[in-house]
Amino acid sequence: MQRKLDHPNICKILESFSDKRKSQVYIVMELCTGGSLVSRMKTHRHGYGEAAAATLVEKMLSATLYCHHHGIVHRDIKLDNMIYEDEREDAELKLIDFGFAQAVRPGHETMFDQLGTPSYMAPELWADRETPYDSSVDMWALGVVTYMLLSGQRPFHHSDKKEKSRMIREDPLRFPSQHWEHISQEAKDFCTALMQKRPKDRLPASEAVHHPWIKQASHIHHGVDASKMLEKHNEVVQALETFSEKDDLARLALEVIAFSTPPGKLEELRLLFQKMDTDDSGTINMAEFKDAMAKQNIPNDRIEQIFNSIDVSRNGEVDYTEFLAAAINSQENLVARSSIKAAFNSLDRDGDGYITREDIISSLGSHTTEASIKRYLLHSDDKGRVSYQIFKATMVSELASPQSAEAEEQLYRFSTARRRPEGGN
Repeated sequence: MQRKLDHPNICKILESFSDKRKSQVYIVMELCTGGSLVSRMKTHRHGYGEAAAATLVEKMLSATLYCHHHGIVHRDIKLDNMIYEDEREDAELKLIDFGFAQAVRPGHETMFDQLGTPSYMAPELWADRETPYDSSVDMWALGVVTYMLLSGQRPFHHSDKKEKSRMIREDPLRFPSQHWEHISQEAKDFCTALMQKRPKDRLPASEAVHHPWIKQASHIHHGVDASKMLEKHNEVVQALETFSEKDDLARLALEVIAFSTPPGKLEELRLLFQKMDTDDSGTINMAEFKDAMAKQNIPNDRIEQIFNSIDVSRNGEVDYTEFLAAAINSQENLVARSSIKAAFNSLDRDGDGYITREDIISSLGSHTTEASIKRYLLHSDDKGRVSYQIFKATMVSELASPQSAEAEEQLYRFSTARRRPEGGN
C-alpha cells in the first residue's frame, strides 16, 4: 500500500525484497536522518509555538487527506511515526509505518480490528466488543498530535490502561490553564473539532485543512504564492512546457530520476508543488495549475495541454512525482550522466543490458497497452531492444537545447549504428 502513495510528506519505499527461506521482507526506504517528532518534543517540553505547530499539522493533514482520498486508513498516526528528513529544525516531515494501515473503498470504510497506540486511539477503539469504525480514527489521532504539539501534554493520560480507556471514552476534552493559557481559542477549537467522541462529529481531513487556525497560523501557504514563484523561475516553466514534446521513454526516465533523487535535492521544486497544491490534497488539479500559470502569458488551451501531458496517469490530477519529472529538467545538475545511467539500470529490470518489452511491462504493469510499449521502444533495434548507448543518446538529445548540434549528431550516429548488421560497432 505504501509504495502506491506519492506525497511529499509520506516516506517513500524505494524497493523491497523477500527472503522466503527466512520468511523475512527487507524494505529500502528513503533516507531520513532527522529523528522522530516525538524525540524533538524533548526540546519542546512545553510545546511548539502555534505557527510551528500549525505548519507541522498541516503537513500531516495533507498526507492523511491524500491517504483517505486513495483508500488508505493509517490507523497508527502518532508523533513517533512522523520523522524528519534531516537534522535541520525546518526539515521536511514524513509519515511512516503503515503496518496497521487498511485499504478501503469509498462508502465501504467499515473496520473492526481494535488496534493502535493507546494514547492516540479514538473512543470507538476502546469498546468492550468489536465496534465498527472508519477513517475518522485518523482524525482523532491527529487531534491528539496537535494537542501534544501545543501543550507538551497528553489529552487523556493515566498509568492504568483501564482508567485511560475510560477517560478517552467518557471525559470531556480539557485545556488546563497552566498549559493552555497562552494558546489561542482557534487552536483549542481545532483540537476539539478533531477529538469529538462521536466519529460523525469529527472534522474530516478535507475540512480540517481549511480550519481558521490552519489558515491563519500555518506558514505553508503564506507569503509568495505559486504564480509569483513561477515568475522568478522561468526555467521551471520552460521545463513544464517542453515536457510534452519529449520522447515517451525520456519522460519515463525523468520520472525514474525524479523518484530516485534524494528529496533534499528537490527542496525548491517540492516547495513550489506545495504552494500550487492550495487544497492540500497532495495533488495538483487543473484549476490549481491554471492559477499557478496565470502570470505566464500562455494561452489557456496551451496550459491545459501542458497539464494533460504532465498527468501521465490520466487521472485528472498531477501527482507529486509526475510534477517532479516534468520540472526536474530545470535542475541541470540533477539530470547528469550518473542519473541517466541509474535510470537505465532501473528500467532494465532483468539486468541484461537492454530495455525490452518485458522490462516496460515489469516497470509499468501488465495493463500497459501495446501502443504504449511501441512508443517507449521507438528507438529500439531490430530485436526490439534499447541499449544504454541509444538510451543515453535519446536522453541527451531530449534534454539538450534545440541548438545542440552535438547531441543531434550523437543521436543520429547511434540510430544508424543500431540498424547495421549484428557484429558491427
